[in-house]
Amino acid sequence: MRRIRVDDYLSVIDRLCVTAVDELARPSQIAKTLGISTGYVSTTLLRLAEDGLVIHQPHAGAKLTELGRVRLRRFVHRLRITELLLEALLNWDQESVAAEAHQLEPAISDSLLETFDSYLGFPRVDRHAQKIVRPDGALPTLSSPPI
Repeated sequence: MRRIRVDDYLSVIDRLCVTAVDELARPSQIAKTLGISTGYVSTTLLRLAEDGLVIHQPHAGAKLTELGRVRLRRFVHRLRITELLLEALLNWDQESVAAEAHQLEPAISDSLLETFDSYLGFPRVDRHAQKIVRPDGALPTLSSPPI
């Protein structure tokens, strides 16, 4: 089992909030998605709230703060660039690329990531043809053909 990082929690919370009626991700939903206990999720939500990454309403759920959204955008950008690099260099299948990129991402320095981004020509779309959010949260314009 892979280690569950803060960024994994933020990603799951963000996804669950989109479909929630009250825009809160329930601890039970988070636990089910991550394959862990609800008690562990509740403890982690308290820590994420203390760090300013989520707004936590005990027994109701959580949603991302602006700081949490900024961190999530940065994580997704780093992950997508790492996936594209692995795919370009190694021609791996998508499942292998996703798993390895997730493991590599935290070890890649910001300067190395910038080098990867430059090497790839500052791609505007990922391997699923989805726009790659820039670290500052901006979506690239696609007025010219994507790279």
